[in-house]
Amino acid sequence: LIITDPIPANTTFVDGSIRLNAVPQTNAVDGLDFSDFTANQINVDLSEGSTKILTPADSPITITFDVTID
Repeated sequence: LIITDPIPANTTFVDGSIRLNAVPQTNAVDGLDFSDFTANQINVDLSEGSTKILTPADSPITITFDVTID
């Protein structure tokens, strides 16, 4: 499962602001999630091959990130 969320127009992603259930995550491509700035979006990889294994106890799952208004 890969969740993709566009970075809103006229805003800039705040580096290091991605959180999964309020826990800060890495922006590294080889980590749980990363920013795809070429497509102006945030991708969060929750697949079996990712570094995070989710269980029913993790539900509901909340993903947040911050932006600044340009």
